[in-house]
Amino acid sequence: MASNYTTYSDDFSLGKPAPALTGLDFINGSAELSASKVNVIMFFAKWDKGGYGVISAVDALSKEYPEVNFIAIGTDPAKADIQRFLDKKEAALTFPVAFDAGKSVHNAYKEVTGLGAMGLPHLFIIKDGNIVWREQFGQAHPLSKGNFAEQLRRVTKGETLVDNGARPKAEPKQEEDAGPAEEEEMGGLF
Repeated sequence: MASNYTTYSDDFSLGKPAPALTGLDFINGSAELSASKVNVIMFFAKWDKGGYGVISAVDALSKEYPEVNFIAIGTDPAKADIQRFLDKKEAALTFPVAFDAGKSVHNAYKEVTGLGAMGLPHLFIIKDGNIVWREQFGQAHPLSKGNFAEQLRRVTKGETLVDNGARPKAEPKQEEDAGPAEEEEMGGLF
């Protein structure tokens, strides 16, 4: 079964206040949510090598949009893992990077999304203190397959976001009863 990475326009988190970035330990630079700027928050992990291409693509976006406040939040178990990731330059990442000890900020964002688990890398666009877009990425879903970059462009220009429509309603699965022909094939066990 293929994963559905689509963020629908009726996503639970859209329009909700963005959780504060309290308790982060910045490794590279420093930053906080800016009330006067558009913010992009990227959750990532060093262990998720499939996300390295996404991290580098987001770094390129940060250069394309210098007026946007980009913050990377590493969710690895130890600060040393993120430091090693940065020292070895395993992916391009030049904007501020923080360690989220105990995943408190990650868990606050997971809660506001209503997701049982928040896949990585996971990006949020925040404007005026509210989440206006979020999207999950991965090795099978690079930045180029989503519409995050277009949504960011639209937010920075004050334009309406691309409407991905409402989340499709899940159809309940119906069990089929074994018909007479199937009963015969099974030796009349029913």
